[in-house]
Amino acid sequence: MLLSDLLPALFDLVVLHSTGRALLSIEREGVLDALVNCVAESVMRQVRASDGDTQVGSIITDDHFSDKWISRTEIVDMLGQSSGLPRELSEFALVLIESRLDVRIDENGANISEIGAFNLVISPSQTAPNLADFTRSWWLADEALFRSQLTLREETLAPFWLFRGWRRGSTSRLLERALLYSSFRRAVPYNITLSKGLAYPRQHLSFSKVEITGSTRESGLR
Repeated sequence: MLLSDLLPALFDLVVLHSTGRALLSIEREGVLDALVNCVAESVMRQVRASDGDTQVGSIITDDHFSDKWISRTEIVDMLGQSSGLPRELSEFALVLIESRLDVRIDENGANISEIGAFNLVISPSQTAPNLADFTRSWWLADEALFRSQLTLREETLAPFWLFRGWRRGSTSRLLERALLYSSFRRAVPYNITLSKGLAYPRQHLSFSKVEITGSTRESGLR
């Protein structure tokens, strides 16, 4: 799947009611590109810490996309800087992406073309008790949005407390509850086998003999 598959139309609706205007395609792309760049930055920080003498083909995160090299707070900041969206909307985008990834993944993992293959480090039973209900509710919200042409009904979204009482005029309440959830939920670490574009292969030196002024010397070639 593409990373864009994890950022649903619900995000566009929330941006519309938060800012009074439609989400621009360049803003959406800014969010997605920044998330890929955050994973790349994590890889490069590992490489720099080892003075380039390492091979990074996979990473184990602490919580979804964040790890010891790049924090979730920094990821949110980078999403905001890239898209130009306010911090709360940038974090909401990240919550949606994380949640939909949790729904998509199974015992065989899940693959995001721009980043790589994701596998859970812990078993589903070790994640937050309400994780399944929470993530499925994002799907319900997106489906309801499509069916009702940008109108969400409370009864359609009743299965999860996050959406109870939500109306077109209470977007701030939805944001508050989503961000509150993300602050208290249990971390979900992933083992990410990086795509070729993000992996860092170790560069080995190969040697060949070169004749110089009648003598034989070894020359290091990359």
